[in-house]
Amino acid sequence: MHSNKAIIVRFWGTRGSIPTPGPGTVIFGGNTVCIEVDCSDDSLIILDSGTGIRLLGYDIMRRQVRKIKLFITHTHWDHIQGLPYFAPFYHPDCEIDVYGPLYYGKTFEDVLSVQMDHFFFPVQQKELRAAIRYHDLKEGDCIQFPGLSIQTKFMNHPVITLGYKLIFDQGTVTFTGDHEPYSLFQHHDNTSIKELKQQMEDNIIDFIRDTDYLVMEAQYSAHEYETRQGWGHSSFISTLQTAHAAKVKHLYIIHHDPDHSDAFLKDTELRLKQHVHDKLDNAFKVQIAREGSSFVV
Repeated sequence: MHSNKAIIVRFWGTRGSIPTPGPGTVIFGGNTVCIEVDCSDDSLIILDSGTGIRLLGYDIMRRQVRKIKLFITHTHWDHIQGLPYFAPFYHPDCEIDVYGPLYYGKTFEDVLSVQMDHFFFPVQQKELRAAIRYHDLKEGDCIQFPGLSIQTKFMNHPVITLGYKLIFDQGTVTFTGDHEPYSLFQHHDNTSIKELKQQMEDNIIDFIRDTDYLVMEAQYSAHEYETRQGWGHSSFISTLQTAHAAKVKHLYIIHHDPDHSDAFLKDTELRLKQHVHDKLDNAFKVQIAREGSSFVV
């Protein structure tokens, strides 16, 4: 996988929960989460497989890339619902390695196969023509490729979810998937529980620490979060606080709420930049991820 080419990270899907096509989402995007990491001449890495992976699949076929490493954070619909429409799955020359968390004794392959049961989709998983290999992951695993290592960390979400840290010679990219800060989840007056939650949150910060490019979800405003505690998602301010505590250099916010329009997200981005400038002393650069945009590591 090692190559001298630049490492380019592209956002093919940035929305959370459900696709939101329409005139109000053309800037920040309506497809659900999918991120491409183009780091080699003959293969590439994909993080999550929301509806954005459909168009990515067509682009992969156009580029004649035949080796793909797909890392899925978890199997909630918005992170896998594009998989049945991923063109390389149907091409016999494609080699696809699919990585994801082991679920309570069920293999990751078994869990993924459910959405392609004939009750839900006309093509079953066993009928796909690509050479597909499935890999079960757990917290603390480190997957090694030439010039790249990928580390895993459990995040806080209602189903088992893995965050991925991609460590290149050129820099580090961390993608959290879905996460709700332990320190905000289920307030409790018991001192030992508070200390445990803080320790768990500190472990997340240690995993993210010194990341060059952090892609982290923030689905809610502080006001919205008040009625959505325990749903497994972060607020904008809590994500800024995590990025600041971990001393990251760049923060890209993803997993936009279906009810957040382009106008809302534009205004939010301006306020977040101002907050970093005024309250965090310009400690890092923050952007709200736009579908179709990219950055170079």
